[in-house]
Parts: sequence; structure tokens; C-alpha cells
Amino acid sequence: ICEQPHRSMLKGPGTWKLWLGSVLLLVLKEVQSHCSFYSSALELMSKHRLIDGHNDLALRLRMFHSNKLSRLDLYNNTRTSTDITRLKAAHIGGQMFAAYVMCTTQDKDAVRLTLEQIDVIRRMCTEYPELELVTTAEDLRKTKKMACLISVEGGHSIDSSIPVLRMFYQLGVRSVTLTHNCNTPWAETSSGYYPNFYSKRQNNSLTDFGKAVVDEMNRLGMLIDLSHTSWATAHAVLQRSRAPVIFSHSSSYTVCNHSRNVPDDLLQMLVTLCRCTKRYGHDPCVYIRNSKENGGLIMVNFHSAFIACKQEASISLVADHFDYLRRVVGAESIGIGGDYDGATGFPPGLEDVSKYPALICELLRRNWTVEELARVLRLNFLRVFDSVEKIRDEMSSVTPSEVDIPFAEADHYCRSVLKPPKISRDMNLLQERGGALSPTLSPPSWALLLLTLLHPYSSTVISG
Repeated sequence: ICEQPHRSMLKGPGTWKLWLGSVLLLVLKEVQSHCSFYSSALELMSKHRLIDGHNDLALRLRMFHSNKLSRLDLYNNTRTSTDITRLKAAHIGGQMFAAYVMCTTQDKDAVRLTLEQIDVIRRMCTEYPELELVTTAEDLRKTKKMACLISVEGGHSIDSSIPVLRMFYQLGVRSVTLTHNCNTPWAETSSGYYPNFYSKRQNNSLTDFGKAVVDEMNRLGMLIDLSHTSWATAHAVLQRSRAPVIFSHSSSYTVCNHSRNVPDDLLQMLVTLCRCTKRYGHDPCVYIRNSKENGGLIMVNFHSAFIACKQEASISLVADHFDYLRRVVGAESIGIGGDYDGATGFPPGLEDVSKYPALICELLRRNWTVEELARVLRLNFLRVFDSVEKIRDEMSSVTPSEVDIPFAEADHYCRSVLKPPKISRDMNLLQERGGALSPTLSPPSWALLLLTLLHPYSSTVISG
């Protein structure tokens, strides 16, 4: 019980000044305490420069500037949440930039548009002296500049083609998000935005072709990103992949029950992998805990809807996700994937890429250790990247995959099959007349015959 002050203490003209002074002193101490943590955060981030798992600046460059880098100032771009000046202010050491094209391009021109997004990221990261395009964990570790990594966000960008996946790797892509907000013919999304894409197949999680994609990414040394995938797809990939996986921009489902977030059972699989065992082929799965660890990473997204399940969030709520994830998987399995310039709506104090220190300040205030935060900022991602490359090296004797998706699984009007043409009736007539064009042939038939003669293995379009 608080003791009541003696009435004499409340008398006198100086009492209110004393009270005000006490309040100001408390406020000053709080400000000094906050500033102390903030300066500690900046010092920590200057030593362990942040590697962020997801940024959609390239999308904004297309939307606002048609990818014309010559027409914008990347040091000071007020239309985006990301520019070089603000990245430097937050001591960014590495940024995964997403080459993303919308789901509406699936089965159309997704590959071309994705190539254009890869091009603008490569240009940005090679034309500005503060940036450096990197493709290996060693390069990422050594560079003194701000490292750029390229990811492709959405499996629809490979158009169900493993050779396209390999060509993306040759262009510097080191991560692929298996789905975005739409199903692909071989993997399932967590979203219901585009329900008409491949929703009627029997196996919606990960088809045989999807497993081949996972295997080839392991062989190439590409990071498999499970953000945006359904939980069933994520579960199947965790069962399949030899290499660690990442959730490049997702948060905890227990803290905010949004379908884009990761539930506890999947989080546990990042730490200890369970495999399905069957005595007979038709038996249900019995999941046996395996000593093998996947060693993957969940990189926390700052978008308010994924943090608070509503449009209003706070730095404190973001820190709650970190606290909960630390209890479930440990600090060694956590990273940061802010999702700037992709999502719209961030907590006050985390509005753009310059504000990362405010989060680190809050985590320091919550007694996170310097060692834990060094892992979260940087070391965990480097460990995962090292492990992915180690699996690649172990698979060096494995030949490139030649698995094709069955045509029935990716049947659409833009998809072609290359095969020898059938000898038509008009061709037989041409041969019978010793090569002379028949006067009975219509001009379109002449053109078809000419193309056939010039290209003995022509492209025959089979419509779906």
C-alpha cells in the first residue's frame, strides 16, 4: 500500500515545480535510455551489417519509371521505401531484390517480363558504385559494399520449365519463391486471390514435377523460398529438400493467424526434420523424427497485416514475433525480410529501409544478446547460404535434370510442342508434281509448305 504524502508536503509555491522537475527527470532518463539502446543498435549493425531477405524495389521501378534507370535518382527516390541513401543509413550489408511479375502473366509472358526484372536489378547493382551484385556466400561475406542478391518471386516465372530455371541461375538468380499468390501447375499457394489457376488437380501441394524443381534447385545451389506457399506445399518441400530452405518474408502464425505466416509445426521442421515412413504403399504416413536438421530460416516480414492481422501495428508487435520465434526455434533460425516496396502499410517507426535500427533497439531493450542479434542480422543467412552451396558441391556428379512437366498438367494455348511435322496431302501433291506448286493450293498453304521446307522440325502449336 502506498503511503499517503503528509499534507505539509503539498503546500508551498515550489511544490508544482518540484513535481514537474521530477517528471522531466524521468522523461529525460527514458530518452537517454532509449538513445543508449539506439546508439548500441547502430554500433551493432555497423559491425554485423544486415542481410535482408526480401525487397520489391524492382517492382516499383517498373511501375513508376518503366525500368528507365536514367530517369530517376536512386540516391533519393521519394516514391519508394528504398533508395541508396536510406540503405546506407541502416547499415545494410546485403539485400535480396525480387524479380517479381504478377500472377496474371502466368501462361503468357511471365518469362520475358521476369527477364526484364532481372535485367533492371543487374543494371542497378552494377551501375551504382555503392552496390555490388554477388552470387556466392563468400562474395556476400567479403564485400564492403551493399551486396545485391537476385531472387525470382513466384514459380510461375519459370513457366514449368527446368531449363528456364537453369538459365535464371546463369543470370545470377540465387533464390526462387516457389509460388506467389497463385497456384502453379506443380505447387500450391497460401492465397485465394487467383482461384482459377490450377485448382482442380488431385495433388495440389507438390507434384512429381515440383519435386524435380526442388531437386534441381538443390543441385544448382539455389535457395528454396517457401513464403507464399501453402502449408501443404511447404511441408512437402521440407520433406524433399536436401538443403536448408528459407521463408524470406513471413512471420509467426501463432502471433498473427494470417495464412501468409508460418505455423508452429512447420517452424519445428526448420529445426528437426521429420520424414514420412510407410510399411506398405497405401498405409498412412507415420512421421518419424530424424536427427537430420533442415537448418532453415524464417525471415520476419514487417507488413502490418502480417504482424497484427490488421492495418495498425507497432514496433513492439514486430518484436513480439521475434520473441515468440526465439522461444520456438531459437535465435539461430531467425532473420529479417522486411518486404519493403512490396507490401503497403508498415508500423510507425518502420516505414522504410532506414528504420531497421529501431527494431534492433527494441530487441536490445528486451534483453536480446549481441550474439543473438548478430545471427539475426547476418550470420544465420550466411550459414544457410553456405549450407546450400555445400549441398550443391556434394551433388556435383548429378547431371542436370531433364524432367519435363506432362503436357496435360500445363496445358494452355500459349504452350507449344516441338516435333517433326506430319506430311500433309498438299506436300504429297507437291512431291508428285516434281516440286512445282500446285495451282490448286491456296496462298496460306504455300506459306505453310515454304515454312515446312525451311524448318524441317517446325513448332506445332497444340491448343488447350
